[in-house]
Amino acid sequence: LPPLRSGPNIDGVVLLPDGKPAANVDVYLLELPDGFYTLPTKPHKTQTDASGKFGYQNMPEQVYQIWAESKELITHFELLRGLRIAVQAQPQSIDPIRLKLHPGCSLRFKIVEAATGQALAGATIQPHPQDIEREFISDENGVAIIQNLP
Repeated sequence: LPPLRSGPNIDGVVLLPDGKPAANVDVYLLELPDGFYTLPTKPHKTQTDASGKFGYQNMPEQVYQIWAESKELITHFELLRGLRIAVQAQPQSIDPIRLKLHPGCSLRFKIVEAATGQALAGATIQPHPQDIEREFISDENGVAIIQNLP
């Protein structure tokens, strides 16, 4: 087995639009080998604690993009865009990151059966590319809402 490596930590806090800490928010960390990404990306994911804090430990030295999302709020304005950070061996921790949430856009769909035009409840929508596991299920009226679009 290869030896275990100890790398720098990435820590920070996610804030709501009013500046208060955001609890239970998903925080994504996307590796950018050579400074860019290829699809599918499969970013690392963690969640903030009750005080809005998050952390990634022992991360390899490279460039990353980091962003946060909740049900209706995001920290980035473009798809797969976030704060770009460079992680280097020294120091073992980088300065804490502050990510501020803002309202994201959403799309509302009504899903109907082609043959009858009847609303289709329980239909699953999975946007592409599927870099981040996301599912949107239509309600009893066939309505599904895709949220957190930049």
